[in-house]
Amino acid sequence: MHKAQQRIPGIVIGGTGSNTGKTTVTLALLCALASRGLAVRAAKTGPDYIDAAFHAAITGQPAANLDAWMCRQAPAPPAEKPFTGGKGLPTGLQTVFERMAASPSGTGRAPDMLLVEGAMGLYDGGHAGAGSTAHLAALLDLPILLVCSAAGLGQSVAALVEGYLRHKPQWLNAKSAPPRFLGIVCTHIGSQRHAEIIADALKPLERSDNVPLLGLLPRKGAPELQSRHLGLVEAREALPALDRAALTHWLEEHCRLDALLKLAGLTSAPSRGMADNSPEKANKNSACQREYKRGGKCDDKRGARMPGRAKRDLRVRVPGGTTSALTGYQADVATPATATRPTAKPFAATPEPALATRFFPPQQPKAATIRNTATGADIQEPRDDAANLFVPSLATVAAAKALPARGTARPLIGMAWDAAFSFCYADLPALLTELGADVVPFSPLRDAAPPQGCTGLYFPGGYPELHAEELGANLPMLRRLRALAQKNLPIYGECGGYIYLMQSLRMEGQPEVREYAMAGLLPLRCVLGKTRAALGYRAALALPGWPERAARTTRSARADRSGPAVLSAAPSILSPMPCADSQADGFTVGGERTSASRKDAPARMKTPATDQAGSKPLWVRGHEFHYAREDDGPLPPHCAPLWQLHDSKGTLLRQEGCLCGSVAGTWLHCYPEGSRTFWRVWLKTATPLP
Repeated sequence: MHKAQQRIPGIVIGGTGSNTGKTTVTLALLCALASRGLAVRAAKTGPDYIDAAFHAAITGQPAANLDAWMCRQAPAPPAEKPFTGGKGLPTGLQTVFERMAASPSGTGRAPDMLLVEGAMGLYDGGHAGAGSTAHLAALLDLPILLVCSAAGLGQSVAALVEGYLRHKPQWLNAKSAPPRFLGIVCTHIGSQRHAEIIADALKPLERSDNVPLLGLLPRKGAPELQSRHLGLVEAREALPALDRAALTHWLEEHCRLDALLKLAGLTSAPSRGMADNSPEKANKNSACQREYKRGGKCDDKRGARMPGRAKRDLRVRVPGGTTSALTGYQADVATPATATRPTAKPFAATPEPALATRFFPPQQPKAATIRNTATGADIQEPRDDAANLFVPSLATVAAAKALPARGTARPLIGMAWDAAFSFCYADLPALLTELGADVVPFSPLRDAAPPQGCTGLYFPGGYPELHAEELGANLPMLRRLRALAQKNLPIYGECGGYIYLMQSLRMEGQPEVREYAMAGLLPLRCVLGKTRAALGYRAALALPGWPERAARTTRSARADRSGPAVLSAAPSILSPMPCADSQADGFTVGGERTSASRKDAPARMKTPATDQAGSKPLWVRGHEFHYAREDDGPLPPHCAPLWQLHDSKGTLLRQEGCLCGSVAGTWLHCYPEGSRTFWRVWLKTATPLP
């Protein structure tokens, strides 16, 4: 058990399945605890960007993705057994947990509580249950609040809950602790009579297993969160319509929150109503008492000073070279897709500017995750309305400066970050900084070019299909990206970023078939269908030439400034071919077609690539989840695949991705702590020459 866990109470919110109300319960708990003046950190189990963004927006602090399977840099052999925690946490998982358990925003105040929202069903994960919510809870030694949907159930709810409480997962052995349960919350309660039936049915379990019923949450009053694909719509779209005060009241009325907090170990938690603007709050709230002892103030939110959070007016450089004054109490700003919608009002712990709420600071002192001296983009007009979204606020909030050069210049990585590209793990910029790079955000939607001085570009996943027309219409950005690719600037895109690097995007199932122009850096065309192309955990082996070939190409081109033209070959149309199917695991649907594979894979598998020292194969772990695929055909002769993909059971799937000159794209989302070696090698391709 990690030492931070011994002093910070925590709860894992697990469900009996998908759509049971885990996210609703988590958001309601975050709102209710914030209304009591508690500093809460939140996390998500598994590869989910959208839920983590909701957590960050409500808490005002970055939300981690904790995953016990993806945190390793290793292959996935069929005989691999889930980590049992006999010798502590896996290194990668411990690193992410330490980021989450640290004092938020440099306040020096440890979190009062940790909330971890589970994924899918409690025991659903990779091979043998690795990476499941229950597996993570056991590794972290955190109790589980079991969320069960009572829709369509009466007394049968007892059989369902009893099965979850007493189930013995495959990874459980003599060296591992079994999951322990804090209590039960039932959702989708239809009436008072329904509530009485559910409560009576669960009373015997409370007596026999000492697991109390802590909440009966009715359908009435619950927020309606819209879904897109397998997840919710993004936080920036949904939160403005979310009545946080009403959500808090809904939970307080139908959940024994005081008992829940006491069972979780928060013995001195403020009672309900302690967030009211009253003199009693200032006298009784322990967080406020600590603030007074430090010489600060603890006013209500109308005074814009909350416990442990100092008001700051920040003067920062934003892309375009302009200077903007920002307050530390602005909510996550509207993006081009939501600019006309009302913004959410500050609530309890009001969010910091967008990037500070989404990304962790680096672990080494005085290091800047987001560079605070980002230069303006070429031919870009100043945009005051975009300042909040693209401000390099992590460095500014921490008043940090980049580490001095240690013999070589630091790579400057431009990271796409806007409404179209927002699927990035909260710890990735910090990891890149710790590996020796600086990161500066830019917007392919709004900016005319990436910031000047970038030595590499990274395009994370997102929803480019929702902004395809705007992306294709930003001709200055497209022209600049093509020019940079011609100069062999290292450019890498994942999933949505991969789509953007292709020639075009065509969407199936629309009344009119229309093809949208993308950046055109890879000679591929993308088709977005209505059915999933791939879903699952992935262990990926780097193929020969990746990323070393990109490094050789980039460095030789920089040395003679006459590198090969990336886009000289005619585009080719690619499409999916039959391939080995994945075994059903927590993030893989068995029996469905996976995404596009190459005609020569896996029949002509290449020799594994090695790390930069050439000593061993380069493995990463991550996941796939996409509805898009490449159009018909094999890779052009001047292109090469990036990865040899395996599922969590070690089953070989296919070769995947595309490398063309210094430009590379993949459907694979690499988990930061499961791909440190890869990012270290890729950053070498972006390191300026002496």
